[in-house]
Amino acid sequence: MRTFSGKRSTLALAIAAVTAMSSWIVVPQASAAGFIDDSTLTGGIYYWQRERDRKDVTDGDKYKTNLSHSTWNANLDFQSGYAADMFGIDVAAFTAIEMAESSESAHPNEIAFSSRNKAYDEDYSGDKSGISLYKAAAKFKYGPTWARAGYIQPTGQTLLAPHWSFMPGTYQGAEAGANFDYGDSGALSFSYMWTNEYKAPWHIEMDDFYQNDKKTKVDYLHSLAPNMILKTTSCWRPRWPGSGVYRPVFAKASYKFDVAGTPLNTTISSTAPAIRSATAAPTIFRRHRMAEALTLATRCRRAGPASGRYLG
Repeated sequence: MRTFSGKRSTLALAIAAVTAMSSWIVVPQASAAGFIDDSTLTGGIYYWQRERDRKDVTDGDKYKTNLSHSTWNANLDFQSGYAADMFGIDVAAFTAIEMAESSESAHPNEIAFSSRNKAYDEDYSGDKSGISLYKAAAKFKYGPTWARAGYIQPTGQTLLAPHWSFMPGTYQGAEAGANFDYGDSGALSFSYMWTNEYKAPWHIEMDDFYQNDKKTKVDYLHSLAPNMILKTTSCWRPRWPGSGVYRPVFAKASYKFDVAGTPLNTTISSTAPAIRSATAAPTIFRRHRMAEALTLATRCRRAGPASGRYLG
């Protein structure tokens, strides 16, 4: 059994707090019924047959096998309702069954599981069948606030994103946020996420975070992001992800106005990967860089016999 210490105790305390809070409240039976009545159980069975060749320009432009495998996938996803309209759980798992695979196929094929269970143990030697628990989280909501802790995928605005295969990758951590709607004036939301482990969908076990040398451990990653929307006109989305070494900042603003009777959407974004320790940073990040982009988009409206149609 995996034990948790140090930084991991923060996550354990967060999960324990959510669980313990439910025991302090006497919930009428009618209120608890929402946990089951509003729950959903979904799933599916899928078959993959992939054959892909790529040209090797280093070997006389010969086409060589890149992927050649047949794989079954299946998943079950349970999402509870909320007991007392506050507490719930989400649990989901998926399986991969390798039927056949060419010895020349690339590994991992990212549909089945890698023969190595952890990302930083990867040796690209093969694939295998298996089962992965990709979601197991306690969830909470109260008024405009919400929170989740456990095995999760980000749901708020964040720069921490999972890989995707048949199913998404999984973070071990916690996320919380709030949403405020001010009617015609606009809306404001924000979220914070903290994580100390991760697994891609083709790895079965969680692994720590490391710098590019694959030896220097990064204790945790976290991200804070507000999102302000002025309805029909503009929005502002700064984000601050980071770890013990990196402090990148991302900001995005957009504004919409009419030009000759058609809406013109403008967006400007800015990123700056700030380095806390230059000596520990990978080479590509050793210089402070600022990237900015301006995007303009418009949609034209053409009147037709029956209705208007948007082009562009």
